[in-house]
Amino acid sequence: MAKREKPPEFIDIAYYWHDQGLITLDDESLLHPMVDYGEPSCQGCGCWHTSTDFDEFKSGDDKHNKDLANHRWNYSGFEKSHIIAHGNGGSDTDPSNFLILCRSCHYDFDKEVYIDDKDELDDVYYWLRDRSQIVNKRRRRFIDKFEKDKNIKKCSNKFFIAQGLVNNSLSKDLYTHDHYLFEQEMEDVESHLKDAKVKFGSNILERQLKWHLEKSFAVMNILLDGDEFKFLDEQEFWFGIDRDKLIALLSLRKLLKDGDEVIKLIKNLRRQIKETNGLLLQLRGDLIWASIDEVVDQLIEVKKKITEDEEFLKKIYKTLKHSIPEVIEYFSERRKEEQTKLKNMENFITKHGEDSSQGQEYLKSFEKSKRYCESIETFLQESNEHLLPVGVDK
Repeated sequence: MAKREKPPEFIDIAYYWHDQGLITLDDESLLHPMVDYGEPSCQGCGCWHTSTDFDEFKSGDDKHNKDLANHRWNYSGFEKSHIIAHGNGGSDTDPSNFLILCRSCHYDFDKEVYIDDKDELDDVYYWLRDRSQIVNKRRRRFIDKFEKDKNIKKCSNKFFIAQGLVNNSLSKDLYTHDHYLFEQEMEDVESHLKDAKVKFGSNILERQLKWHLEKSFAVMNILLDGDEFKFLDEQEFWFGIDRDKLIALLSLRKLLKDGDEVIKLIKNLRRQIKETNGLLLQLRGDLIWASIDEVVDQLIEVKKKITEDEEFLKKIYKTLKHSIPEVIEYFSERRKEEQTKLKNMENFITKHGEDSSQGQEYLKSFEKSKRYCESIETFLQESNEHLLPVGVDK
């Protein structure tokens, strides 16, 4: 069997479809087969991910822009799907014989669309045109059922936040869930996924959704279950919650986790030293001089490991010590912004009166902004006590 030729680069496929512009179908509807060749998204359902939005394009630098776009596509996780299958004589190298699809769209396309001639491309175009709507309906049905079965309505804010932490789409000020969960907690998440019988990477849409939803559900119940997160259930949907308080609590949790990792390293060092002392005691008791070289070699190896770990500890300690002022500086800036906003609102209310329609609206915003400012103020006042890990001088 002859070896297949290497398929075209993602960027060449993206360029080809971008150059086609708007395609008019037989029923006069329009299809844009490539929305933006520099911003990777599935040509079928349109899904995309914030993680591909890295680096900047440079005006006039075509080579840099093409390389960056191709790097983004390669990083996206999307797949190259033959339009006319290789077995039906379809080209393995011509960009016009490929679509860029997510895994589930690729799977469904191969099942639902079968052509062996470019004259039948309309079947492909109609599939692309309708795919987004079909996927959204399937996704909505599945999510609605999941949320009903899990009674998500009572904790919709927490579940929304957990989903954002799992797929890194919530806020530039927050990390993914694994930055906040301790090692045992991460194992608990994996245990939940195992019990739910879901695996990552399925090519079937519903199975992909189930994995993501079950993981978000586990993260919510572990990470956001404490009393300190109850305010999330008591406030309006995501856009109305006290985000500064959420970021503060999660920042604190990350620092505590980082501190916990340092403590584990220290315990490991102590264990190694204890084992070394045990070897020395054994040597003195048995007086087996032939073992001296072996013991010395072990001591040298342990000393080398301790030196390496000490260097790592210093690095982590330095990171911890510098991260604390960064957290405090962030919220100090936020406090200044909120105080400026409060002053402007107060002036507006004074000028127009509280009883006017505009004054009433500003009064509501004023009270909400005031609560934001108070929560930041409380956080800053307590930061020295709560943010500094054990062993770090205040």
